[in-house]
Amino acid sequence: MRKLLAIGVMTSVVMLLGCGEETASDKVMKFIETKDTGLLSKSKTSMCTAEWLKSAHFFDENTLPTTNDYYQVSKYLYGKIKYSIVSERKVGDSYIVTVKLTYPKAIGDAKAFIWAESEYADERDKKNLDNLKALYERGGLKDLEYEEDAGEWIVLNDGIDPKLSEGAVKACSASKN
Repeated sequence: MRKLLAIGVMTSVVMLLGCGEETASDKVMKFIETKDTGLLSKSKTSMCTAEWLKSAHFFDENTLPTTNDYYQVSKYLYGKIKYSIVSERKVGDSYIVTVKLTYPKAIGDAKAFIWAESEYADERDKKNLDNLKALYERGGLKDLEYEEDAGEWIVLNDGIDPKLSEGAVKACSASKN
């Protein structure tokens, strides 16, 4: 009976410790993993439609349509990106969360695939994309080199500040009219 009671007490303690409030870092990682725009600050996004927010790109990701010639290699490389929390600090009523981004160097070499859908890509950019695609198709992208970058996310009382630029606010506001 004592053993059963001890197990019950330990289970309760473990459950209580695991039921802590979600931290600012937890919210940022959840947003990165789920892309749930409901985690964004309502005060910073109230002028935007839900559709506009869902179409916005708040971090590096594969944005090519599935019909693009470079979609598969882009999907593969962007799938290798890793995010990790570096620090979290309280500043007034908000938190600043520093997130480290580790990504394949090939994404930078491909200029983040910005020329993959452009008719204005020069021959060198097109050749680089073609070479990367061929390397991927031959299985030559197994031992990738990685680069790192860090960014700060601001978490307010009502959610994550998407740090919309002035142009994004105009576009976002125009989408509601």
